[in-house]
Amino acid sequence: MSVWATRSDGGYSLCDNIEENVDYRYIAKELLNEHPQTIAVALSRLSSEHSSQILKLLPSFIQADLVNRIVETDQIPSMVIEEVDRMLARIMK
Repeated sequence: MSVWATRSDGGYSLCDNIEENVDYRYIAKELLNEHPQTIAVALSRLSSEHSSQILKLLPSFIQADLVNRIVETDQIPSMVIEEVDRMLARIMK
């Protein structure tokens, strides 16, 4: 069973039973180990509520860059999205 659920805007978010246990600080810390484009794709895969909570915990110098990258994530190959989904699932366990 997938941990992802389709949002009304076509994006994805974690299922309700996973969302209840989200540790935003831990996720932000783990994402900082990734390339900015990977972080942007990961944030775009989450609900806007969760993405915004994580984004505001990241250093200010990277926030604007990530927002710009998120806007341009519409043409990401499905193989990359699947890899990012696996990374997020690992981080959120």
